[in-house]
Amino acid sequence: METIEAIDAEELHLGVVRDEICMCCFAQAVAGLAVARELGGRSEVLVRYAHSGVVSGDTTSVVGYAGMVFS
Repeated sequence: METIEAIDAEELHLGVVRDEICMCCFAQAVAGLAVARELGGRSEVLVRYAHSGVVSGDTTSVVGYAGMVFS
């Protein structure tokens, strides 16, 4: 999350590959961050963060979701 909040596409890519992180929509997130930065994005607002355990009640293995706005 810190890398996304920093709008750092390159570090997100390197970190996911280096640390073997399983991340859905990885390429889309990297591309989105690159575009946000290219268009002058300098800050972000976390709209909401939740995980699948909130709905299922099972927190032994969860998938996280974040909604963010870049400006």
